[in-house]
Amino acid sequence: MKKNKYKVNISISSSAGIKKTNEDSSWVGFNTANQCLAIVCDGIGSEKNSEIASSTIVKTFKKYFEKTKCIYFPKYWFRKVLNIAYEELNNYASKLNINKDIGTTLVLTLLSGGVAYIFNIGDSRAYFYNIEFHSWNQETVDHNLYTFFLTHNAPQSSYIKHKDNLLSLTNYISSNSTKRMNYSTKIVKFKVNDVFFLASDGLYNYIDINKINEVISTSRNKGFDTICPTLIKYALENQSNDNLTGIILEISNLN
Repeated sequence: MKKNKYKVNISISSSAGIKKTNEDSSWVGFNTANQCLAIVCDGIGSEKNSEIASSTIVKTFKKYFEKTKCIYFPKYWFRKVLNIAYEELNNYASKLNINKDIGTTLVLTLLSGGVAYIFNIGDSRAYFYNIEFHSWNQETVDHNLYTFFLTHNAPQSSYIKHKDNLLSLTNYISSNSTKRMNYSTKIVKFKVNDVFFLASDGLYNYIDINKINEVISTSRNKGFDTICPTLIKYALENQSNDNLTGIILEISNLN
């Protein structure tokens, strides 16, 4: 088993914001092969007990990542664990007699051998900062009505008719077995000093993505782990009305 020889600077933070309950869940960790996995799940806020959905999915991926010495086929592994996580959620909801559908979004990034495998379901996002071009790019596709209309070349009348629901999710992980789970995949090659940013919509909707560069630069003396708490602070000052979760991964060494 060949061990991945790179180091990653990490900042992770989550806040309930102005809400009483934090329905987000997140985690970052490494396995024996030094592959790095980062995951953010945002429980569907309109549904009671959605924090159960987000935490169940994160815990399941964490469990199967840590017990796998090396992931050789990331796409296959993700699909396999996603199905297990869905079953875990469905069984947990049944044990608690939760008859109402509960769900969560997901964005997951696996760093392995100079390549990032990015998966998402719903509207939690992953961004990538390419140090060579000094630019940020959204690597995930939002699964909402607006994107659906856009990809299907819907007429303007559709946007107007559904203007109040354009951000409604068209896909998420659900405890309802009648709903099919689709997901998007992106593969990105990375280099030293490149940065990945994973976030729930309560965070990315309320900050300028380029603000991250400034925060990373000014936060280094305080400690890299202060970056996401600082971003959350800015988002709250910009009137974020949701839970906020962010993960920053900076490649600091790659041999």
